[in-house]
Amino acid sequence: AHADRMLLDVVSPEQVRALRAELDAAADRAGRTPPTLAAWLPAAVDPDPRSLAQVLGSIAGYLTVPGYREVFTEAGFGEAVELAASGADRETLVRSLPAAAAGTVGLVGDLDAVRARIGAYAEAGLDEIALVPATVGDPGGERTGGAPRPGAPSTEDPDGSWPSRIRSSTARARRGPRSRRPRARRRRSGSRRGPP
Repeated sequence: AHADRMLLDVVSPEQVRALRAELDAAADRAGRTPPTLAAWLPAAVDPDPRSLAQVLGSIAGYLTVPGYREVFTEAGFGEAVELAASGADRETLVRSLPAAAAGTVGLVGDLDAVRARIGAYAEAGLDEIALVPATVGDPGGERTGGAPRPGAPSTEDPDGSWPSRIRSSTARARRGPRSRRPRARRRRSGSRRGPP
């Protein structure tokens, strides 16, 4: 048996690049086609302070997790990592994290910045993105969910020619049997996978 997909949660493009290389090498050794590499990513287009706090809160639980703590330390947020290791509560951690921390492992900023970040993930080898939109200040995640749609023009991508390897969807997760066709899904705010 083998996997047809590897799903990551809250990763940086640098982590994607390293994992893509390992995944491709393992598939090559096994004589198999490399599986799809997908990731859940927190997202907020033009976030207001409440949306930004929601995204920072979603990553605060990762500050003590091996692999993640190193990413945040290397990105310059070692003080927040140390604070988390000391047992600080989530609210304290959110206040200690600068806004830039949200963009380290997610899609946060104005529309062009989010699209450029998606390009960085594609360049690193990510095939699919499942958006986890901030919904505080963006009810239902509609602004965020609709913004990074492939083919939508922007100042950085005026002809709508998105990286062909990235599939992005804001379709709501369906309950019941899944179709065999892979597609990215938007996770509803409040549902959790990974660390608390």
